Amino acid sequence: MGSSAYFNSSSLLPCELRPRSPMILSPWKHSQTCRLSRNRSFVRSSAGRLEASWIHLDGSSDEDGYGGWSVHNVDAPNRNVFPRLVLTGIGTSLVAILLAAVAYCSYSRKVSAFGENKRIVVTVPADPTQLEALNALKKLKIIEYDAGADDLCTKREYARWLVKANSMLERRAKHRIIPMSLIPGSVVLAFDDVNIDDPDFWCIQALGEAGIISSRISSSKFSSLSDMAKSNDERFYFFPDNLVTRIDLLNWRALLEYSNFSELKEKISQTKLHLLDLSASKLDAYPQLLMDLMSGDGSIARRTFGNTRRLQPEKPITKAQAAVALSSGRMAEAIRSELSRLETEELSKLSEMEEIRVELIHGGATKHWEEKLREVKKLAHQAERYLESALFDFEMERAAEEERFTDFMKEKADLDCQRQMLFNFKKGVDKMCEKLAHEEVVFTDKKQKVTTMLKDLCEERDAVSEAKSVLEIEKEALQILR
Repeated sequence: MGSSAYFNSSSLLPCELRPRSPMILSPWKHSQTCRLSRNRSFVRSSAGRLEASWIHLDGSSDEDGYGGWSVHNVDAPNRNVFPRLVLTGIGTSLVAILLAAVAYCSYSRKVSAFGENKRIVVTVPADPTQLEALNALKKLKIIEYDAGADDLCTKREYARWLVKANSMLERRAKHRIIPMSLIPGSVVLAFDDVNIDDPDFWCIQALGEAGIISSRISSSKFSSLSDMAKSNDERFYFFPDNLVTRIDLLNWRALLEYSNFSELKEKISQTKLHLLDLSASKLDAYPQLLMDLMSGDGSIARRTFGNTRRLQPEKPITKAQAAVALSSGRMAEAIRSELSRLETEELSKLSEMEEIRVELIHGGATKHWEEKLREVKKLAHQAERYLESALFDFEMERAAEEERFTDFMKEKADLDCQRQMLFNFKKGVDKMCEKLAHEEVVFTDKKQKVTTMLKDLCEERDAVSEAKSVLEIEKEALQILR
């Protein structure tokens, strides 16, 4: 994904330009075309609502600052008017004219075919300065390694990189951002859409606390933390996933770069910024940004966007442009020092590796490895002795275990024999119990019979006794009769 340029067509005039800054998009009126007629060539194509201009980026075009493509929407009085192709300029080559004509014809065919406005994205490659700054910040681990130079930069990413670069590279205490430590109950959110759970909370919160970004903490309406915590009338939003605009890029960076404004008010009235869409009077609320724009070739804006006369404050930026802004000003020397330190450390490591390699090559390693080999052999001999001792102990233990196993098997056989004897004895006892039970039944039956016989005998004895008594009575009666 590259920097976005929005057109009302699905095609664009081809060109092999490598501008220093991404494509400039701004409204143009027909009356402004006369400003470009001196000492430069351009091609203008107008069809419908599209007007595209190209200006050479040579030494003669540095003063106007347009540097690259500029696409504008113009109000055509009648869409049915036959399209015009205006070719003007001094020193324009015949090849450029032919290419422009072919591109215009292709554009006209596509516009007539689709008949509607479409949005397209044009990728503008980063220049060597931007790539160098981006790679330097990647080496310092300020920007992630997977960040693409042509990707658009969000406010979350730029805030994270700005705080990391400031805390790592800033040497002056008055320009340093110090994130607030986490104290329970003391955190007042600077923005309502960035809470503590946000991965970039402390970076964004630090910018709000430092006054770099207007927030609830930096607002003059609140005099204490309790007022901030209780106030829900005014909401402050950061919109972390929105794209960073050029004005935010320069203003945040300038607030950390400049601090001396003693002579600024005197210079404002006498300063001409050479920007068609900004003036010094419009930047009274941004003194640091104004000071940067007045710094000439060494300014952050000039290093980031090149020699341009249209700043286009609301245009999004690429990550490569953000890297250039972060590495400008005082940070440039700090980055060079840090990269030099890293390079020195890398060279030191390489030197140590080379010394080790030379030592290995020149025989120092041979002695070392011979000593290591002797130690290994000694350890192997000790290991063999330990192994023999362990094997002997193992054989002894195995013999003892076999003997114990034999005894165990004998005991098990004895126990099995005893268990069999007990089983047989139990069977005999069970048989005797069954026999006794049967004999008990027989005995009970006989006992019952004997009892019955005894009862009968008792009855017979009673009958005999009674008969004997009767006989005795009869005998006595007979005796008496005699």
